[in-house]
Amino acid sequence: MIVCRKAVSGDLDTIVMLMQQLGYAVDSNTLSARLELILQEEKSTVLVAVTAQQQVVGCLQVLISHRLAEGNNGEIVSLVVDETQRGKGIGKILVAAACNWLQEKGYGKIRVRCNQIRTDAHRFYETLGFTEKKTQKVFEKKIM
Repeated sequence: MIVCRKAVSGDLDTIVMLMQQLGYAVDSNTLSARLELILQEEKSTVLVAVTAQQQVVGCLQVLISHRLAEGNNGEIVSLVVDETQRGKGIGKILVAAACNWLQEKGYGKIRVRCNQIRTDAHRFYETLGFTEKKTQKVFEKKIM
C-alpha cells in the first residue's frame, strides 16, 4: 500500500536520487537548500509516495501559480517515480494527492508542463484526464 505525505528533510537522499533519475544533475547540498525553502512556503509543497515499509518511491512538487493571463492554478512540477517502481499506479496516487492539496486550498484547476521528449509522461497525464493546451519553448538567461 502506498500513502502520500509531505516530504521531510530525512527524505533528502531519496529525493536527490529521484531527481537524478528524472535527468537533473543535483547534489544533496543544492537540493537540501531548495527543499528547505519549498517546505517553508505556503503556496508550494513536496509530496512523497511511501510504501508500507516506509520507503520513499516517488515525489512531486505542487505549487500555486498566479498569472495575469491564465489566472490562478495549481501546477505539478518534478513528478518522478523510482524507475524500479513505475507502472504500479504510484504516479496516479501522487497526482491525486496534489489535487487534494490544491482543493483544500480552494483551487479547482491543475496544470503540468512536460518536456516534449517525455512521450510516456504525455500518455500518463492523458490517462488521468489532462488535456494538452499548448506547446511552448522555454528561454533562460542568467542574470547573476
